[in-house]
Amino acid sequence: MKLKTTLILLLSFFTLFAQEKEFKRPDYKSIEKNINDSKSEFYYPVLMEKLVKHDTLITADQYHHLYYGYVFNKNYAPYGSYSKRSELNELLKKQELSKEDYAKVISMAEEALVQNPFDLGMMNLLAIFKDYNGESEEAQKIAANMYGILETIVKSGDGKTCPTAYHVISPHDEYAIMGTAGIRSLGQALMGSCDLQRIDEDEFGISKLFFDISKPFSQLSDSFK
Repeated sequence: MKLKTTLILLLSFFTLFAQEKEFKRPDYKSIEKNINDSKSEFYYPVLMEKLVKHDTLITADQYHHLYYGYVFNKNYAPYGSYSKRSELNELLKKQELSKEDYAKVISMAEEALVQNPFDLGMMNLLAIFKDYNGESEEAQKIAANMYGILETIVKSGDGKTCPTAYHVISPHDEYAIMGTAGIRSLGQALMGSCDLQRIDEDEFGISKLFFDISKPFSQLSDSFK
């Protein structure tokens, strides 16, 4: 399942990357208004409930509001990390994992997603181990949600310049996007409101990707005031 899902997402990523497309950058003022309107299809409590239940009928516009709308959530912590990540990493280093280990990984991934519903790495891990645990239908739903979020990010720009950068609400999402596409960062630099990720031009035909991190950077700056 891991290989199959990765290949599907990889092909989708490069299809989107190669397309001449109209970008859908986040209009945060409009998003904030929509997600607070109880009569709107984008009302945030309803959208979040759908995501938590792994609803596969969430639309592209709803994913757009879900992902970018999270910056208005009181728990938004773009530079935060799962509190038990070290313990989880040690568990994943084991040569062989038992059924009990599967259950523990699933429990920890679910706990991490309560802390941050948009931790794409944890979402991917949860889908993989749900599948290992014989819960393939649930795994496919989680993978579909992850793809919906990844697609939202990829459609926000083309990553070729800072003005057309991919918009992310956390720097962690840069690495989720690149990891999904099989891209390894050769170095990172901050350029204004963007992170520049250097990549292998011989392998991918491009030498860099830009990610707009204005929202996480703004939140970090505000935390020091």
